[in-house]
Amino acid sequence: MVLGSAIITLALYFNGERFGGPAADNEVLYLWIALYAGYFFSRIQLFVQLTVIASGYAMALLLIHPGQIGVTRWLITMGVVTVSANVVYALRRRNDQLVARLSEAARTDPLTGLVNRKGFDEALARELANATRAGRSLALLFCDIDNFKALNDRLGHPTGDAVLVAVGSVSLDLVRFGDTMARIGGDEFAAILPNTTGPGASDTAERLRRLVADAVNGEVGPIAMSFGVAVGCPQGKTSEDLIREADRALYEAKRLGRNRGVIASIDPVPETDAESGTGAEPRLFAPARP
Repeated sequence: MVLGSAIITLALYFNGERFGGPAADNEVLYLWIALYAGYFFSRIQLFVQLTVIASGYAMALLLIHPGQIGVTRWLITMGVVTVSANVVYALRRRNDQLVARLSEAARTDPLTGLVNRKGFDEALARELANATRAGRSLALLFCDIDNFKALNDRLGHPTGDAVLVAVGSVSLDLVRFGDTMARIGGDEFAAILPNTTGPGASDTAERLRRLVADAVNGEVGPIAMSFGVAVGCPQGKTSEDLIREADRALYEAKRLGRNRGVIASIDPVPETDAESGTGAEPRLFAPARP
């Protein structure tokens, strides 16, 4: 763009005006440079480009000696160029913001404000890759509301939606910065917990179970939830492995009576379990309160 500005400046100088010929109005070509800079450049780069145009055009006018009208020509040309470039820059920024909002909306559950399944899949792949590179542990927590269909049938879908919103709000307040909390289905939620082992994930699940039970009362009554936990690195598991294990652990928790959680794998495995060969077996935590 700087080279283009220099070529336009040379065209102004060599168009014959300095020898008494008519003005060729080549300065309008600066507008194309400014529009391009306004759309593709940053604010600082745009300022530099406009400065180059202003300096080059001023130099050409000084060499041409068009008389008193030279100042007017410079002001009009640079006014049009500067305003046009900034309008294009503002429109491009607005478009970028709209695209970012659409991208965020495509990854957000509109009811709870949590990440949706698309955002969850992307976050899990990203966090698992980061954990693998850093050699850190990663825990995946699956949970859903026990007997949610019966609640919907008994109290209606608006009440069911209110319960989902309450669970989402409690979940967001509980997880740490850097964790990802998602709603991946009707009453199914998931949490991606970087740098977390099985015991840490089970502690998070138990706190969430108790907070949800205490938060939703009144006409609905206490809400019970079941949890399944799977742990990734440093075992080198894939996203599909973690999802499969967490899902299997969740169904095991439901089979055992709901309102509890099961860990599909614990890292590290205790010595007693390693000797007995039961280290990879699901294990119960947070049994139902009386």
